[in-house]
Amino acid sequence: MTKNPVEQQFDSLVDTYVNITTKQHAFFDSDTAYLQRYKVALAKSLFPAPKLILDYGCGIGLLQKFIPTYFPHALISATDLSAESLLYVRANYPCVSILNCDAALAQKFDLILVSCVMHHVPPGEQQYLVNNLILALNPGGALLFFEHNPWNPVTQHMVNTCPIDEDAILLRRSRLHQLISSCSIDIHCQSGYSVFFPGFLSKLRPLENLLRWLPLGGQYYVMATKPK
Repeated sequence: MTKNPVEQQFDSLVDTYVNITTKQHAFFDSDTAYLQRYKVALAKSLFPAPKLILDYGCGIGLLQKFIPTYFPHALISATDLSAESLLYVRANYPCVSILNCDAALAQKFDLILVSCVMHHVPPGEQQYLVNNLILALNPGGALLFFEHNPWNPVTQHMVNTCPIDEDAILLRRSRLHQLISSCSIDIHCQSGYSVFFPGFLSKLRPLENLLRWLPLGGQYYVMATKPK
């Protein structure tokens, strides 16, 4: 079976993915795991007690370093278009249930994490994916997106110099809101900006919760919650 371009790209980057992301994240913080920990901690604050979690578009499992710590009682699944990435996750995170994308979307979850995935999805396919992700939620479940903020110049630099993001088309926060509101199900949506302060300003990070409205963060999140 012929692989699509995204699958080919990420299959080819598995061996160098860690080095690439380490170099890119070091531009923002000497703790190169900071961004992954940040996102999982934010997910915990927004949706504290899911029993079933899906890491959709998991890549090589960067979030998996932290999901079990913040959600110790959850059953965790992961999926990705890249078969080579899933082999890496299976080898390094044996407690995670590995699913192909079709099998994952045929199941139900309480929390689905979609971290920096949507900017790799062709615009014409984004609505279809969002619809299917929402259908994969249990009643009361949440779909939580993290995306790069196209208004932030540091983010733009990191994306423009990152081999992983060669195909990236950054989405505005309003675009994700539009995709969610276009679903046939009545969905509650909340969002905010995040990742404001680099490592040398880390003492200011406790202020971030007060700045979710400010469109200057390096990333943003959008959470869609399905009615119970």
